[in-house]
Amino acid sequence: MRVPYTNEIIELQKWVERTNNWISTGQVKMTTVVEAQAVLQWINIVANAINDEYPFYADELPGISKILFFFNIMEHRF
Repeated sequence: MRVPYTNEIIELQKWVERTNNWISTGQVKMTTVVEAQAVLQWINIVANAINDEYPFYADELPGISKILFFFNIMEHRF
């Protein structure tokens, strides 16, 4: 059975794998605003979709998304 947020989970997994591969090279990964906004959107979609079945995780995901990306040099919030 496919849940309505399957595509977001798949995209989040791909992003985590790409980020992990990049970090494993010992380099700092710079995230674009567009990429950060997409990741935050996927997290929020999943959090909203699982609220009834997994309320603990639905509450935790937005908090994780707030600390996932830092401010950039121009003080732009993602």
